[in-house]
Amino acid sequence: DGFGVVGVGGGVVPGGLELLADGGSGVGGDGGEELRAGTAHELDEGVVLRVLFPPEGWEAGVADDRCAVFMLEAYGVRVLLLGDAGFAAEKQLSEAGVDLRSDVMVKGWHGSDHSGLPETLTTSGARVVVVHRSHFPPSEDPPPEWQRRLAVLGMREVDQGGSGAVVLRLRPGGAELRGFADGSRLVVPSSGGVSPADPGTAGPVE
Repeated sequence: DGFGVVGVGGGVVPGGLELLADGGSGVGGDGGEELRAGTAHELDEGVVLRVLFPPEGWEAGVADDRCAVFMLEAYGVRVLLLGDAGFAAEKQLSEAGVDLRSDVMVKGWHGSDHSGLPETLTTSGARVVVVHRSHFPPSEDPPPEWQRRLAVLGMREVDQGGSGAVVLRLRPGGAELRGFADGSRLVVPSSGGVSPADPGTAGPVE
């Protein structure tokens, strides 16, 4: 679908961690077991991948309603990996009170349902959102009103349709995002995991 599952590649590099958002392979649990909400996997010292969704016993009709949602925490930076989660998954996360606070959100798009709900964006408080705008199929192209909502919330959008694969380098104090195709670069200072409602807790996106 042009974005698919968020892959974690590159591994730990000197002084930081590199991720690749490119529609590649997904992240499996230790030994390949099924991932369930509430579990956490230590990838390296101080680098933790938390499973936020799906909860135990979750049943849904289509694949996009069963995709895993992760929170990656490293060096004081939080990256929310939403996959193609849509209305059902995002509502469950909201109603369960799952902590979605993040510095960077990586968002796929549900193929046949509402996605990127207002409460998801507001709760996350992410300052950068990585998405993929695709004109085909139209159902997987984020609508203009969603882009306007990002602007109102002060969130920068990185469109993989122009940037290509996005390399995220997490280091103490923040994250750097680089577009593989267009060479674009953003630096996001870490919020330290504080509430997005608290003003002035992190520097501006460069």
